[in-house]
Amino acid sequence: MRGSKPLLAGFFAFIVVSGGCVQPPNALEESAGDGVKNVSFSTSDHVVIGATLFEPLTPTGKSVVLIPMMGHTRSTFNVFAQRLQEKGFRVLALDVRGHGESTQGDGKKISYQSFSSAQWNDAVKDIQAGQDFLKAQKVFVVGASIGANLAALYAGQNPERVQGLVLLSPGLDYKGVQPKPALESFEGPVLVMASMEDAYSFDSSGELEASAAGPHAFVQLKNVGHGTNLFVANPDLMNTVIDWLEKN
Repeated sequence: MRGSKPLLAGFFAFIVVSGGCVQPPNALEESAGDGVKNVSFSTSDHVVIGATLFEPLTPTGKSVVLIPMMGHTRSTFNVFAQRLQEKGFRVLALDVRGHGESTQGDGKKISYQSFSSAQWNDAVKDIQAGQDFLKAQKVFVVGASIGANLAALYAGQNPERVQGLVLLSPGLDYKGVQPKPALESFEGPVLVMASMEDAYSFDSSGELEASAAGPHAFVQLKNVGHGTNLFVANPDLMNTVIDWLEKN
């Protein structure tokens, strides 16, 4: 595959997850507190976005914006965000418009459940507002499910502002958000993860990864679910992503 990184590209990580005690993804680890605070800011189209900022004790200079799945809030990224913070990343986890604490738009209440395709596509403005809040010249964007599609769309529209993408269970078309044209033009590094039994996302991921203009890799998984549930079923995948972010 063109531009693929040898470490991960074409790598088949067949992981069968057995039952056991797994920490919930929205549980902040006991060490949380220092450098973690809830924040809010407005988008260019006047939606108030709720978010959590994770400030590292020893910054590396790299920033990461986290975009959750449809119907989920930023808390699903809490444990991953903490691990990034511990590694020196500055992290902002968002509630996408219409979710959680991001339900006020232009003076009225909004819900993702009634969004049109155009309204979903407008959610890239949430990422832009988040990056502006961080005052970061470049960011990595990590998205899950439709959050992955939005991350790719944002990178296609703002390639000079995005250092790289991590796409957890993307799709060719979620609610009218179509990431393939964006990936075909984005020349930064892209890491894609999906699980085989999640058929639509898995098939989409292969096509999206192959279409990426820049360095790209597809970690193919088994029996680990969809989106941020990948991190719940196999927490070691968080380390895989962190290692990739550190190298890029």
